[in-house]
Amino acid sequence: MKSMPGSKNRVNRRPRGSLSRELILDAAERLARSGVDQVTIRAVAAEAQAAPMALYNHFHSKEELVDALLDRVFGRLRLPRHSGNWLLDIQRFARAHRRFLETVPWALPGFFRNPFPGPNTARATEFVLSVLAEAGFSTRDAVGVLSGIVALNYGATMFMIGKASGGAEAARLAMAGLSRADSPSTVAAVGELADARRWRNEMMLNWLLAGVGGWHQSPKPRTHAKLLRP
Repeated sequence: MKSMPGSKNRVNRRPRGSLSRELILDAAERLARSGVDQVTIRAVAAEAQAAPMALYNHFHSKEELVDALLDRVFGRLRLPRHSGNWLLDIQRFARAHRRFLETVPWALPGFFRNPFPGPNTARATEFVLSVLAEAGFSTRDAVGVLSGIVALNYGATMFMIGKASGGAEAARLAMAGLSRADSPSTVAAVGELADARRWRNEMMLNWLLAGVGGWHQSPKPRTHAKLLRP
């Protein structure tokens, strides 16, 4: 029996009207786990067994689709409850944020491109800024604390990902050729530098928050903002 003309190129597609926003995002996330740059309208449509044009009924562009995916993923971050102790609340947020990032390393490039892709990221931002506002931080200072925590967590997560993917061995090999005479302190620290431990991230977080806490409690000179401004 002869096949119908063009049947060789025909793709099995879901029934008309059965494609939803959530099904599209599910397909996009499966692709994104191999890299967020894998998320294109055509690739997601194929993964979802749909026509590319069908996706435009839910998302106007690839960028809108990626932002929706990033924001949906960010919704998995579990925010702590307000305890009335700003330092404890910010510490708990920072830990939860770091643990969350470690579960979605593929999403980091997307968050670098757009740190605020939707309402879930806004919800997390509101938590931190409201806690610090209640503690008496100015808006400028609260944003500075938030930025410091986010930068620390992004950097720590990227560092741990690199070590897990073979970067630790590469670092050891690179430092193996160092001269003890020229770089005695670095040579002595080779093992530590090539290692990635969560306790180091915790140590840096504690130092950051201890500094913020001490600064917040101390009298602020009128020239303080000028001194810190780059």
